[in-house]
Amino acid sequence: MKKSRLFVVLLFLVGFIFPVGEAGAVFLLIAPGAAAQGTGEANVARVDDAYASYYNPASLAFQNKTSIVGMHVNWLKTLVPDLYYEFIGFASPGYGGTIGGHLIFLSLGEQLATDADGNELGNFKSYMWALDASYGTKLTANSGVGIGFKLFHQKLADSVTEDESGEGKPYSTDFAFDISYLLRKQKQFGLIEKLYNIAGIESFDSGKDKFRFGFNIANIGPPISFIDEDQADPAPTNMRLGFFSNLYEDQFIRFNMLMDMQKLLVASYPSMDWDGDRMIGDGIGGSSNNNGDGQNESAYFDPWYKAWATAWLDDWHYGGDIDFDGNRYIGGYHWTDGLNGGLLDGSPQPEELFPETDDNPEGMYGCQDCAEASGIDGNNVFESDIGEVVKELGSKDDRTFSKEFEEIILNTGFEFWYTESFVLRFGYIYDREGDITNPTFGAGVKFDGYGFDFGYTAGEQGHPRSNTLFFSISAEI
Repeated sequence: MKKSRLFVVLLFLVGFIFPVGEAGAVFLLIAPGAAAQGTGEANVARVDDAYASYYNPASLAFQNKTSIVGMHVNWLKTLVPDLYYEFIGFASPGYGGTIGGHLIFLSLGEQLATDADGNELGNFKSYMWALDASYGTKLTANSGVGIGFKLFHQKLADSVTEDESGEGKPYSTDFAFDISYLLRKQKQFGLIEKLYNIAGIESFDSGKDKFRFGFNIANIGPPISFIDEDQADPAPTNMRLGFFSNLYEDQFIRFNMLMDMQKLLVASYPSMDWDGDRMIGDGIGGSSNNNGDGQNESAYFDPWYKAWATAWLDDWHYGGDIDFDGNRYIGGYHWTDGLNGGLLDGSPQPEELFPETDDNPEGMYGCQDCAEASGIDGNNVFESDIGEVVKELGSKDDRTFSKEFEEIILNTGFEFWYTESFVLRFGYIYDREGDITNPTFGAGVKFDGYGFDFGYTAGEQGHPRSNTLFFSISAEI
């Protein structure tokens, strides 16, 4: 079957949540809650309700009331009108701490299936869901830890396509777990508040904390595969570090600042020449991906227990020259067709620019002299009327530690509370790798234990994340 619309949906879903294609099940990274969306998705240290099972299960340790939350959003509506996301969560004290959990459902809409000849075979629906159970307990009066376990399912189609091989199915069911921590520093209380605390009348209210630090490592689990286990993707293990600070507070007004830092703890490597012999494995036409030292030079990723460390090293310290065109030979430059992005294998070759030499046996991979003779100044990328030239030989030298910082996502937000009932929020999402630089806004009302929040993501016209509205409700029982 042919499912081009589904492919487009998944491509944008990956590209506008996290850096392209490093992990599977990226729907687990969609941040729930209109309040969090209003503060640029910063929430790992601030969260004080049932959204804790997603952002920071350790926060559950300080919640002593049963609560429920829910959110609905038409996700990426400028791309696909029938794609939507639902979230419902709960928290309830008990068993020496507080238990919580949530259910996520993402509908990818209805797709049209066709066969290899383009004949329509009918419609099918694609969706994903995740079910989580979490628990948080105190370590000390002002610190806590939390854990979470989730089961998630992805259904992409009803059957495999005609050109797909393998005994798998176009759906998968997998599991993962979270670990988290929260530290808080409370403000100095007056006599009345101290008496309330002594009497045990206390709630986890943001107005009582001057500062908080939290972290959560989420989605730790085995690789995710569909049709072919050899093409499995790593789970989207994601680290969040967060800070919360109460900048000002008086009898009626409270002003808070929030900041999160996120990074995927996924270490993935493209096909690279690790031993410097200018070949991938045993070279062009070879069948082995291992070099003479027995090291795998084809694309692969580290297991999660190793990726926690190597995710900070894979893009600059580890590896060698990159085989961009996949021909198993590191040939200096790879010329692509500017019209369709493909190799010029079956098209007239620019032989006057890339003559056959010892370094360029097929007339396709130019040596440095050939490239410079054609006007290429040796930079990593050169644009021309013919296409794009990407350097292979020496591409290792272009990688620096700054690449790792480009993959870090920063979420910054502010809250302005008037009494305990009204709040205005604004924030900013900065994701250089994912091309997301969107301001956010929000508001909320809270009365007698019931709350309603609204969030809005702004941005440039046409950006898939722009003009997205979020609505969520909460209730304390």
